[in-house]
Amino acid sequence: MIVSEHIRVRKPDPRMFKAAAGALDLSEQDYGRIIMVGNNLSRDIKGANLLGIISVHLDWTPRYPKTPADESEMPAYTISEPLELLDLAESLNEKLTAGRK
Repeated sequence: MIVSEHIRVRKPDPRMFKAAAGALDLSEQDYGRIIMVGNNLSRDIKGANLLGIISVHLDWTPRYPKTPADESEMPAYTISEPLELLDLAESLNEKLTAGRK
């Protein structure tokens, strides 16, 4: 778990996402196969997009805005419940695998 108080920055600062990737022994070359799931467009989605991480908006709460303020907040994918992530991850993995052939 990456805590903003330890990193001394908050999302969408790229250092939060880099710290999370680093904690998993992933590098910048892996960003295109990392999925960031978040419910906040201005923090979660924007931060992932800044680094080329696959952004998935979990649109299930009225707490945050659902319309991107600009292009940087546009998610690559949107799901409305967590279980939808399983099918999406499988589909993305198939695309990744097909791209290696």
